[in-house]
Amino acid sequence: MKKIMFFVAAAFALVAVGCSKDDVANEGVEYVSELKLNIGKGDSRVAVTHNPASGLKFAWEDGEEIVVLENGNANSLTYYYVYDAATESFKPESDSYKMVAGKEYFAVNHTRQTSIFLEVEDGKSVVKMNIERKEPYGLSNIPMITDVFTADANGTIATMHHLVGVVEIPVKLAEGSNVTEVDNFSLYVSGAKLGRDFTATPEAPYVKDISEAYDTSSVAGCELSTETATSIFIPVLPGEYGEGYFNFYYSDGSTYVKTEAMTVKRGMITKLTEKTKLLKVSVEE
Repeated sequence: MKKIMFFVAAAFALVAVGCSKDDVANEGVEYVSELKLNIGKGDSRVAVTHNPASGLKFAWEDGEEIVVLENGNANSLTYYYVYDAATESFKPESDSYKMVAGKEYFAVNHTRQTSIFLEVEDGKSVVKMNIERKEPYGLSNIPMITDVFTADANGTIATMHHLVGVVEIPVKLAEGSNVTEVDNFSLYVSGAKLGRDFTATPEAPYVKDISEAYDTSSVAGCELSTETATSIFIPVLPGEYGEGYFNFYYSDGSTYVKTEAMTVKRGMITKLTEKTKLLKVSVEE
């Protein structure tokens, strides 16, 4: 019995020693419970909503999420910070996601359906991103990244930058169309890099490598009208583009309209001329 009590006492002693070491290790460590974001050059932000009556809306909305990563650390934890409309700031999703004051971080926009791949090259952070989303009207979570910032327990502010632009294509159905619902839209420009995977860094010019990008950028479909034009928004990497094709996929059919040359700037919307198209499928007698 005495031996048993001794081992129990020894165990308590070890726990006590362990706790004291942890206390010493964490002494003076401060955590960041709030992050505010400025928006860099451009007139839009990470996510937009669209209402046919009121048009585009650019504003952070309650509950929207960003991911914060430690700069230069390929094994960085993924810190989720969520927008709080009441304070107009982002706050950690839980205590386990708090940044440590004094360390360098950067942030990117994020959806839970999109993986973030962080690497370090020559001591600098590189993250793989994706600009293609399947959402109504093509209004997607447009990829953005902040500059590197140092976390400060007394108030952390970072500047976030757009990595792509948005092409707006107003579309109206021609009279005689018997199809109004389009399943998918895509924009194609031969030889250009419009959509999908590319890599970025939290340092200007931000976009690092587009070699894995596609020549097509796609978005989900929506319902069109013969009365008024509906604007379709497609995220596109910045660049000078020649003529292309805007494709409609619906029911058991597909068609396209030609698009004019365009200049796409990151953080800006490039509006093309209105397109009118007949969408029709044969109806069996």
